[in-house]
Amino acid sequence: MAWRVPALVALVVGVLVVALFLVVDRRSSAPVADAPSPSLSGRPVVAFVGDSYSAGSEASSPDKRWTTVLSAERGWNEINVAVPGMGYDVGRPTQHYLSQVARAAASKPGTVIISGGWNDVARGVPTATIVEGLRETLAAVTKHVPEARVVIIAPIGPASSPPPDLVRLRDAAAPVVRSSGATWLDLDFPLTGHPEWISPDGLHPNDAGYKRLAELTNARLK
Repeated sequence: MAWRVPALVALVVGVLVVALFLVVDRRSSAPVADAPSPSLSGRPVVAFVGDSYSAGSEASSPDKRWTTVLSAERGWNEINVAVPGMGYDVGRPTQHYLSQVARAAASKPGTVIISGGWNDVARGVPTATIVEGLRETLAAVTKHVPEARVVIIAPIGPASSPPPDLVRLRDAAAPVVRSSGATWLDLDFPLTGHPEWISPDGLHPNDAGYKRLAELTNARLK
């Protein structure tokens, strides 16, 4: 009987270690929270398409990401389908923005807000290819939810000075968005020069950074 006690303890410790690893891995690789189902409250349904910034990576809790803060401020029912690491081209064929729009459409949103482009630039995707992905994404919204308002947020760069390719993408994307009838929302690289709004990973916003994104979006969105 004596030999069973240490063995049992070792087994329990092993299970706890595996469980801890799964929790940490899930937090680092997945969005902060899954998209909620539409409620029956009658609140406007707004879908968010995007990358890790919209998914809320490194936020201390789901309610701290900018999409959720903004939705609470405006009384929206948030549908968040953003996936970390994705873009207008990056993530094809299953996780990029075109695919996210198709998933969001099931909730029949009245507004679709799309934010991103940095991952495409960071991975060397040519500007013309990214803009073509943007065109396809806009067309997908028209196809799946033709009555929805579409808002495209200009690419948000890191706290350091935005690279020339990111500026070039913003300049190329703006006229495409406006000519489509969608709303172009330029936050003017809101995190640049503000390392205090960046999490310890050096890339994603912290809670204060997400709050700032929500404040700017709320102030500039008509």
